[in-house]
Amino acid sequence: MHPIEPERMTEALRRAQELGAPALVVRTRRERSLRGPLAFYEASAHEPGEGAMNPMTESGWYWSVGDRGWMVGMGVVRQERLESGRADLTELSEVRRRWAEDVALGSLAHARVVGGAAFEGAPRGDRWGQAWRGWGSSQLWLPRFVATGRPNGEVVEVTWAMEVSPEDTLEDALTRAEIHDEVVDAWLDGVESRSRRMTRDQVGGVATEPDVARWGELVDESATRLGAGELEKVVLARTVRYDTTQKPQAREVIDRASHAYPSCAVFAVRPPRLGEVPARVLVGATPEVLARLEAGTVYVDALAGTAPADAPDEALLGSDKDRREHAHVVEFIQEKLDDTVKFGAIEGPLVDALSNVKHLRTPLRGELRDGGDVFTVGGLLHPTPAVCGRPREAALAHVLEAEAAIGFERGWYAGALGWATLEGDGELRVALRCALLDAEGADVFVGAGIVEGSRGELEIEETRLKARAMLGALSGDPS
Repeated sequence: MHPIEPERMTEALRRAQELGAPALVVRTRRERSLRGPLAFYEASAHEPGEGAMNPMTESGWYWSVGDRGWMVGMGVVRQERLESGRADLTELSEVRRRWAEDVALGSLAHARVVGGAAFEGAPRGDRWGQAWRGWGSSQLWLPRFVATGRPNGEVVEVTWAMEVSPEDTLEDALTRAEIHDEVVDAWLDGVESRSRRMTRDQVGGVATEPDVARWGELVDESATRLGAGELEKVVLARTVRYDTTQKPQAREVIDRASHAYPSCAVFAVRPPRLGEVPARVLVGATPEVLARLEAGTVYVDALAGTAPADAPDEALLGSDKDRREHAHVVEFIQEKLDDTVKFGAIEGPLVDALSNVKHLRTPLRGELRDGGDVFTVGGLLHPTPAVCGRPREAALAHVLEAEAAIGFERGWYAGALGWATLEGDGELRVALRCALLDAEGADVFVGAGIVEGSRGELEIEETRLKARAMLGALSGDPS
């Protein structure tokens, strides 16, 4: 790649002086590579870089959606962790806009920011319990290096970003830019030399279900309140603990999940370090789009209603309970986005078949009316009835109270996770079918929608079906 011309870097330094604060320089190079996202993720854990250049000591980002492409990010140029204690995507929109205004050299369309928001604000301000330490209530960061690729495509784009400050000399700025290019070269070399086929051997482990009996009782109690007309729907979640005989590796989990769930968004995320202890890695394979924005077109999926994978489609489509649960989500999306998105004709629900379960899904498409970005659209919807309930505020209060009774803390499970360009296009997914890794195993998160007529014993079985997705990815045993 040709080095940055001194004249262009001089312009960037002049912009930093105008701002009286650091400005951003963004550079993109197109490379030919037959390697996929897993090879880039694997190489990012090993390849050189000194101090802040060492990718996985700061943060890691893996995102792959079957037929839509993939992204691997590493390192941190900027980050903002919101301290309000609220899971607010709208505030992230403001952060993105500020950072976009600071770009002095490079393309807004190539610079990616990543992050999202928890299901709900941390119960103690911005301090989670031990499991979610370092994640915050909502946060956004600009990776130092990002590789993006299309499925089965040979061309990969690699983008790096750095700051230049008003005090920088031209020589210092050009030298740092050259170092960034050298790190990209090392990363690309590592993709070819270090990438290996991930093993899919089974990993020994034991699954346990903390407080599952009490959780079933909470379902029955919630259904009684629904029958009394206090609520229309609530969603209760719980955890399945999987203790392994060896430390689980995120790259192996996402490799198995990618093969088992090719239509889902497979992700592995570790946010930037807060203090001395790095945050735990969240891995998952989520089928649910919260909001996607491409050139003014908004894509949203209503996903609710579940049946076993071997159930006939007609049984799910004809289930009164599942149709009512699904209708709540569709109506909610239309109500919340009525002033923001002009929707076209709605076709659905359809049956979305995964390897372990089937869902009812209604795709909604429309045009963004007046400005905004993917975070403003997602912020109007989060949290949806599919993961919270309806009416939202009453359901949220009930969910937090019920789950606190078993000491369960959702954190970013059922939160909003995704990416955006600095122009504002991007994709947010609901963080479902996911697990939080640690040295001894993982906490696997599952939930179920509760409406009038729900029964604890049946909802336990539904969550067990859902848990198979990540238990299979962790163990290598799809059964």
